[in-house]
Amino acid sequence: MSFKNYSENESIERIYNVLKGINPDDKEGFLGQMPKNEALSKIAQMFEVSSGENILLNIPLYIGTGTFFKVFTVSLEVFNTGTFLGVVSTLVNAYSLNVQYTGTFTAIQVVSGSNKVFVNPEYGLLLQGDATVWDDLRVPMNDARPGLSNSPEFAVFLTTGGSQGVFLWWFDDASEEELYFAVQIPHDYKQGTNLHPHVHWTPQTSATGTVSWGLEYTLSNITGTFGTTKIIYGNTPEPNDYSLVANRHYLTELPEIDGSDILNVSSMLVCRVFRNATGAGGSSDTYTPDAGLLEVDFHYQIDSLGSRSEYTK
Repeated sequence: MSFKNYSENESIERIYNVLKGINPDDKEGFLGQMPKNEALSKIAQMFEVSSGENILLNIPLYIGTGTFFKVFTVSLEVFNTGTFLGVVSTLVNAYSLNVQYTGTFTAIQVVSGSNKVFVNPEYGLLLQGDATVWDDLRVPMNDARPGLSNSPEFAVFLTTGGSQGVFLWWFDDASEEELYFAVQIPHDYKQGTNLHPHVHWTPQTSATGTVSWGLEYTLSNITGTFGTTKIIYGNTPEPNDYSLVANRHYLTELPEIDGSDILNVSSMLVCRVFRNATGAGGSSDTYTPDAGLLEVDFHYQIDSLGSRSEYTK
């Protein structure tokens, strides 16, 4: 199609009138001031695109009423006129221009460079680049199990008055103690990205020193075979106090787990978490009181609401 070169005022009036269901030839003023931008004419023209025409439009979009305006930087891949009108109507509705749209939805992409949010009825919501988000794959330690030996002590953490109090697993500094658990990769996991394991814990008393935590694990995809275990260590807490503070909540990062081997959702990790009292792997442990384990979890990236099929992305 060819674009007409509407003036700024004509573009504004046509956009506003179409959104309000008014014939573009019925002149109605637009409150507030709009910035001068050649794209305004193209926006107005978009409402006259024939169904089925495909256009990629990159514009700064300013929509508002009165003296209130909100600025969006939008890139839309327009599959038909109705899709574009629906997108703009949604933005306008969010800022109190009473516009409704009931057309046929096909697809929307909101793009900034390599960062993209894509929505359509077949693929659902997909996130790419900086649009991906993070979540925790959590392993509460009450769900973990001690083994037949080298077990930490399950003992009171804090109490008040004559209450029973709350309990944690307490790990000794003099010998390696451990708990065992297994965890499944969620369906919203971004395939191929690394997992970021870390340990939440608390010191029993205030004292100087470092606590080293270790994680031993083996990984398998569905139909795969579990291989020899790997062990990773970490002893730098957040906050990185020179002297640890009793009952303070600390987080210790462990090295990333390579995601290139995680080939599908519902892959499994079988794990052993332990206090690295011997300082193996060059990760020294010099804090002499017990350390209470709160939780082990894995930060992972999300690029969808779930998987498109039951066992694969």
